[in-house]
Amino acid sequence: IDGDLVIGKCSNSDREFKVDLQDFDKIKNICWCLQEKSKPGEIDRLIGWDVENKQLVKMHVYLGFKNYDHIDCDELNNTRKNLRPATESQNKMNCKNRSIGKSGYRGVCVTSQGTYYASIQFTMNNDGVKEVHRIRGIYRSNAEDAYIDYLKLALQYHKEYSSVYEDFYNYGLIT
Repeated sequence: IDGDLVIGKCSNSDREFKVDLQDFDKIKNICWCLQEKSKPGEIDRLIGWDVENKQLVKMHVYLGFKNYDHIDCDELNNTRKNLRPATESQNKMNCKNRSIGKSGYRGVCVTSQGTYYASIQFTMNNDGVKEVHRIRGIYRSNAEDAYIDYLKLALQYHKEYSSVYEDFYNYGLIT
């Protein structure tokens, strides 16, 4: 216990998880394990066995934060200040572990002719119908210019849920 924060250790690894002291009584009787993912784009998850309901649960869902996003993309950080309401689409926008392709930049594709373009995707719900939107930027001669295009698109469509939010500052798109 560190002030209002409880730091626990996963039962199957040396990895630590965080939860607020006010939530500790809810989670203390569950054995929390690290579920490591092996595919690109997937993140490690903190899961436990809910004996009462006989099912595996994610800690943040067990705490009552079902449609929430981990701001820092770390599912082991289940403090309330790190959780925010999010749609499924917003949660996917905030995934840091997406693979980076041949261009060397997230969201930048390279053509067989050696030009680069930004590509972004997002989902919108219109009257209960999910619509996937894909937007492609203009062709650029170098990857970094295409990445700046991607950042502009991410700022416009992903906003604060973007996994590259810090680069908005680094490239001077926001102050």
